[in-house]
Amino acid sequence: MLDDLIAISAFYSWAGFRFGVSDPVARRQNPGPDPRTVTESFEAGPHLVRGRDVKWLDPAGYARSVDVGLRGLDLCGQEIGGWRGRNSQRDCAFADGLYGTGLRLSERASVLRLELPADDETRTYSTCRLSAACAKGGRGRRFWMPRSVLADVLAYEEGERAAAVRRAQRAARYDHLAGLLLVERKTRNRRLEMRDRGDRRVAASLDSLDPGARRNLFRQAAAGLEPLAVWLNEDGMPREAHGWQHTFDTSNERVARAGLTSLEANAHMLRHSFALRWYSVGRLLYERQVAHLNAEEVRVPRPVRRHLVSG
Repeated sequence: MLDDLIAISAFYSWAGFRFGVSDPVARRQNPGPDPRTVTESFEAGPHLVRGRDVKWLDPAGYARSVDVGLRGLDLCGQEIGGWRGRNSQRDCAFADGLYGTGLRLSERASVLRLELPADDETRTYSTCRLSAACAKGGRGRRFWMPRSVLADVLAYEEGERAAAVRRAQRAARYDHLAGLLLVERKTRNRRLEMRDRGDRRVAASLDSLDPGARRNLFRQAAAGLEPLAVWLNEDGMPREAHGWQHTFDTSNERVARAGLTSLEANAHMLRHSFALRWYSVGRLLYERQVAHLNAEEVRVPRPVRRHLVSG
């Protein structure tokens, strides 16, 4: 909670200088060890916390980080000579999803193809469901995916992902995998009907399948077996969550070599930036609603008068 208050206050310090927006984070004065001194803390903050450096990215900073670190562009927007980023489409789509949905890295990494919404050009956002076994604390929830994020994933499926699957099929990498489950049907109540290598029927809820179990899920396509995991390595095998840490580390190294030594990105920062961005939007909408009230009227809610109508 303190991390959020620090980041929000830092954002409004930046925005206040440029746009004249006031900082909504209230503070309180606390007496210091010396009676002549006082210390300042957040009113909504906890009493005992462990300090941590909190960082966030504004839209321009995020775009620059992705362009240079993942897309292989220089500071002028031109592709770097000798660029060999064979997974830039995948990596950009994954990062855009973290920044656009607020999912944690492990949550984003666990999504299956059959959990993706259908593309609908009339909708800006689609409602999605995060399975309980993949969510922190085992609490599944709904989340909202921007159409731009979905379009990136679908483009990756048709491009780099499809090429990786074809390579794996030609090398017969899927043919003898231990523990493989062939998904035959998804029911309306989010249950999967499957069969294993011994042709035994298996059924399980999507909410009960953790990231490890999900890497064993396949479907029978026209060209052969295909993983249901969205994110694949170059060899066509489902990508484990810890592999994305390496992706961000490599991206940050490229950004630093380009001379942007103060710009870095990781999954936590993208999630935090998502939350801060939407808090700011909500705050601006709230301030518009109470613009006609003075500070005292905003701070102290007024009782609602009920008028009795005599019969």
